[in-house]
Formats: sequence, C-alpha cells, structure tokens
Amino acid sequence: MITMHHDYLPHGSGPLVLIHGGAGNIGNAAAVGTTRQALYVGLQQSLIAASQVLQDGGDALAAALAAIANLEDDPQFNAGYGAVCCADGGVELSASVMEGRSRRCGAVAGVRRCPRPAALAASLLDHPHVLLFGAAAEALAEPSCLPLIDPAQLLTPRRQQQLRELQQRQGSLSLDHDGTATVGVVVRDAQGWLLAITSTGGLSGQLSGRIGDSPIPGHGTWADNHSCAVSTTGMGEAFMRCATARAIHDRMTLLGEDAPTAAAKALDEVTQAQGEGGCLVLSAKGPSCLSFSSPHMLRGVWSPDNGARVAVGREALTEA
Repeated sequence: MITMHHDYLPHGSGPLVLIHGGAGNIGNAAAVGTTRQALYVGLQQSLIAASQVLQDGGDALAAALAAIANLEDDPQFNAGYGAVCCADGGVELSASVMEGRSRRCGAVAGVRRCPRPAALAASLLDHPHVLLFGAAAEALAEPSCLPLIDPAQLLTPRRQQQLRELQQRQGSLSLDHDGTATVGVVVRDAQGWLLAITSTGGLSGQLSGRIGDSPIPGHGTWADNHSCAVSTTGMGEAFMRCATARAIHDRMTLLGEDAPTAAAKALDEVTQAQGEGGCLVLSAKGPSCLSFSSPHMLRGVWSPDNGARVAVGREALTEA
C-alpha cells in the first residue's frame, strides 16, 4: 500500500514557485544515475527560469509561463515536445491557466500544432470563451505570436516506442510509467498574487479527442488569491470525478483546513475514485505543500531564501 508523501513549506508572503513534472511510477528512471540527474536538471532549469522573471520584477503569469515553457520544451516531460502518443499515433496537447485576482482562466485541448499549449491557454485569459479545442484553439497562435508546427514534429522515438509496447501488451490507458505525466506550476509574486498552470500530453494510448483534468479549471488547475493556487497530476478521470483542485480550495475556505490537510483529504478522495497522483498547493495564508499518493512525483521549489530545490521520489527536496 502506497502512503501519502508531503513536502511541507512554512507560511511566507514573498515570491514562491512550486513545480511538478508529473506523478506516477517512473521505475528505473528514479534510480541514481544519469537519467535521474537529467530530471533534476530539467526541473531546476524550470525553477531558475521562473525565478529570474520574479527577480526582475515580473508578475506571476510571466514567471509561470517561463517555468512551463522550459518543461514543454524538454522531451523528458509529458508536455509539448515530450508528450505521449494517442492511440492513433498522434499527439494532442492540453493546458489551462488560472489567475487568483479575479479567477480569470483560459484553457485549450486537442492541440496538435502548437508546442506551447500553456501560452495558448493564457491568450484566452481576456477572451469571452474559457476553453477551446483543436483547430479553434490553434487559430489563436498566430495572433499571440506563438509557433505552429507540423504535428509530426511533436513525435519522438521514445514516445512512439512506448505506444507500441502498450499496444503489444493490449494494455489499458496508463500514466506515463517510463517517464512523467503532466507538468504544472503555481506561483506567488511580490504583490502576493497567485497563479496556476497545468500542461499535459495526456495518457499514453488515449483515444484521440480524450480530455482529462488538466485543461479543466477546478479539476486540474485552480487559483484564488484568498485561498490557494493548485495544479494536479495523475490519472485525470479520477481527479475529474473529484473536482480535486476546487475541492482543495473548498476545504481550506469552508472547513478551515491548511493546505497539507486539504491536499491529503482530496488525494484520499482520488484514491477512492480508483486514481493516484499528486498536487501542488500554494497557500495564501498558511503552509504550502507538494503532496502525492503515487510512488513518485517529479517536483521542485524556489524561494529567494533557499533557492531551487528538487526531488524525484520520496527523498527530501535538495539542490540539484
């Protein structure tokens, strides 16, 4: 039986960045060696990108987008150029952004031609629509100065081999068990504003058109300056059944729970829904946490006092 793991962060009011590179069972990649070190480096570079924005006076949105862009460009992670393949062999990307001042949010799903789905979702923050799918979402790329590429450029030999192995086993949908599953970031800037982003390639072998929790505000992403910013990762259908991100907010605001307690209770509910995974919870008023029920969750934290610290499994956060 897998027990819950929490990294606790004491209450503070200054800039703070929490990231995850997916929860699941990454198997041999968790062993000490070059692969594990590469994951550490990828996480650390994401944190450094966000920290540089904050230290230069940038806001939470700019910092979060910088962090996510690094993860979307890193083929180790299941987002952007490292995304898993659908059952038809293609790649479909999803992402959502939510800011805590007024709960503005934007989301995209089924994106095959833009390798920066998080930035594409951010372009909807001031749009009358919250969520767009496929070509309708991709139509926003050019006005937003975002790249559009041949869908084949998102395919990698590693992910194609992963799909072949899954199909040969006639396996069910699964988290990316030889790598990572979904990336996310939550940020508090110098003004105390909170923001969350989640970006993913979904589940290896998923049907084309499948949408998980990541692009759904309240399920995979949440931000409210009065409570918390949340990004989840794991088996999306279970998180959708539990509306996990919003549930954490509700437990904190209605029941008075702190972030670690709310996260634990919310992930227990996910377990009861036959799922596993984890979440980042950046609290507006108390301790924050990085919590997970799966064997591993790639994750990291940056603060002005402690710099960038990362972890892959159940080890303590440490400098890479």
